[in-house]
Amino acid sequence: MLSRRAVSWILVLVFCTVIIGIGGTQPRLPVPRDLEIFELILPEGVILERQEVARVSHDVTPELIFHMRRVPGSTYPVTVVNGPLMVTVDRPVLFAETEVTYELWYTVRHWALSHGYTFAYPGQEGSHGHPGRPISDRSQEPATMISWRDGMVWCNALSELFGLDPVYTYRGTVVRDATQERTCDHAVQEAANGFRLPTAAEWVLAFRYVDGELWANEHHASGAAGDFQDEAATTAVAWYAANSGYRTHSVGQKRANYLYLHDMSGNVSEIVFDEYSQEPAEIGGGFRHPASGLTIPGVPGTINPADASFDRGLRIVRTVLIPRFPMQDLQVPELKLPDLKIPDISLP
Repeated sequence: MLSRRAVSWILVLVFCTVIIGIGGTQPRLPVPRDLEIFELILPEGVILERQEVARVSHDVTPELIFHMRRVPGSTYPVTVVNGPLMVTVDRPVLFAETEVTYELWYTVRHWALSHGYTFAYPGQEGSHGHPGRPISDRSQEPATMISWRDGMVWCNALSELFGLDPVYTYRGTVVRDATQERTCDHAVQEAANGFRLPTAAEWVLAFRYVDGELWANEHHASGAAGDFQDEAATTAVAWYAANSGYRTHSVGQKRANYLYLHDMSGNVSEIVFDEYSQEPAEIGGGFRHPASGLTIPGVPGTINPADASFDRGLRIVRTVLIPRFPMQDLQVPELKLPDLKIPDISLP
């Protein structure tokens, strides 16, 4: 007959065994309420082609995950030539935490090529990659050498890949061809739930946002504790002429801004749509720029929608179409795509 004390110890051991069995892996932490997760899962046995670089040759992870942060709609001040201007973004926007990596660009683009999409440029790994090459050990650098039109078409492909409604249409038809000047340059931005390029006003809001009442100084790099003349403060948040070695770096290595967005200043300039001039533009500065080029200009730099550059990339956004209140009841979806297939495309 077991004593009462022995029975108690047996129950404790059984309880511990069950807990260990259940918790063999780290428990999943709750997802922050302002975070949305997107995950591409390749089917078992499907491997993306990877080029061998400097003795590095290994399979690409079967999971590609990117995070988006909620940027509240707000009215904020911007200094222009004629004085302060109040700019309003009337609804919340989900912003990608980082610039689009070449790994993500490459994966989505190759899916898109077999699903009716056409691109003007294949893109490359950062500043020193080779156009269209398979991903290498520099795959986490931003995708560059892509045009504004390529960015629009790629966003539509990413939307379709996730089962979302593409944003860019022309006469009711989804824009799929970046070589078609008219359809891209006269595309309509639908009020859809898919991915798109940010407007200049949205981008500046995400750059400067602190709490909706306080705004980061326009003479600071995004997230910096001091103005652009403070080298230590700027170096903490940005890759630029003084510390980049004149090349791009993997995204997300520098300290994020108040909204947990990385590289809003530096690494590569980012393509946006300037709703005031109704022209494609770039903003944010890159690895070639001095510290003064990482701050907010009064007017974004207009670009040719057909041109590509080795110091220009993109960051994606989504419009929040449904109010997310009450915040404590927010459920964040995790999207999985088990049937994603990457075609074997041989390069010349």
